[in-house]
Amino acid sequence: GVNHGFEAVRRLEGGVGYLDLRVFAPPEWGADLAEAAMAFLAQSPALIIDLRRNGGGHGDMALLLAAYLFDEPVEMSGTYD
Repeated sequence: GVNHGFEAVRRLEGGVGYLDLRVFAPPEWGADLAEAAMAFLAQSPALIIDLRRNGGGHGDMALLLAAYLFDEPVEMSGTYD
């Protein structure tokens, strides 16, 4: 099935959280998966977000994920090619 970019969510040795995110899907497609992944990873003492195979996508999903990581809203803009 399609997981809207959420390829793997797990805990590594020492409880370190790991998220393999392959694409930033539109939030209307993947917000429920983002919520589940971040809830699972919430108590991790450290977090690895693996973007090595990420092809990019919608900035709104990046902002949604950032909201779980930062106390204040963050400004993100720009593209990378």
